[in-house]
Amino acid sequence: MRKVFWENPYQQSLKTKVISVECNELLFEGKIAYSFSGGQESDKAYINELPVLGSRIEGTLIYYTLPEGHGLYVGDEVTMTIDLATKQQG
Repeated sequence: MRKVFWENPYQQSLKTKVISVECNELLFEGKIAYSFSGGQESDKAYINELPVLGSRIEGTLIYYTLPEGHGLYVGDEVTMTIDLATKQQG
């Protein structure tokens, strides 16, 4: 799973695919939203304009929490976006 935030930390948008759904926690093929680690705050992010409520790292995987009723399934193509103004302030 590609972590685009390491290649291009200021990329604002990324088309990616859902690879796992467990209730409100999802995994994506690629990601631009950084998850809290090493004292650095998580990015304010959206998946298809739904707010990412939280994220957690498990090994090398980042699980993103979306609101209930998100309607996403494995294989769906989505757009992940981040709020660059928030990123630059943090």
